[in-house]
Amino acid sequence: MDIKSISFKDLVSFSVILEKHANPSSRLKDYFFAGIRKKILFYAVNQSEKYVHMIRWGEIDHPTYKARIYEREKKTFVDKGEMLPLFKIHQFDKLFKGALNEIDLFEDIGDYHELVEPQQSLRLFNMHLRDSDLTPPTEFKNIEYKHIFIHAKNIEAIEKLLKTQSSPKANKQTRREIVFIKWLKNKEELAVSNMKKDDVWEELRKLDPHLFASEHKNFFRIQKIITFKPGRKLNK
Repeated sequence: MDIKSISFKDLVSFSVILEKHANPSSRLKDYFFAGIRKKILFYAVNQSEKYVHMIRWGEIDHPTYKARIYEREKKTFVDKGEMLPLFKIHQFDKLFKGALNEIDLFEDIGDYHELVEPQQSLRLFNMHLRDSDLTPPTEFKNIEYKHIFIHAKNIEAIEKLLKTQSSPKANKQTRREIVFIKWLKNKEELAVSNMKKDDVWEELRKLDPHLFASEHKNFFRIQKIITFKPGRKLNK
């Protein structure tokens, strides 16, 4: 995902949806879940100018050890008002708990995985970056619903999804995807994307043995929530 410069004329604030559509407010989660299922993009507005140092992790695979290294790095300015993508399950989970910070949104931006560690921790920042021009962790703001935006054209699509998944006749794929999203909440999506699909299916079966009783067949091919890495073959 990339940081976007988008006209606010093209976007709708989720605070508006909260007031007009999501009553009670607990239904707001359903809007996010519906969007996640169909890869509809959400954005959080960057609340102040920032100078950030992002890194891409690589790995040394030595015969006797493995080690993570900085494979690539980039320092860049992010202007106030630019849109940070909000698309990971654990980011939404933090938002629902009132614990989402702008630092959490600097993940998988372009080809980079995250901010350097000292820019995520005030203690490390004071130890290693105090004299740098980088934005300190204390200047990254908390994210609330009022800071979240979505393309206006996607509201109708989400509302259609909500009607489908709340219907007593919701198909099995829809009901399974809802359970899948809930299972993903506290998990690292990169780690899940590297799992065998059979192993993921077994975990889902523990949550709802009846719904996941059969083999998964086309479930993972149809769902758009996680992209599994090539080579995750079925167990024989």
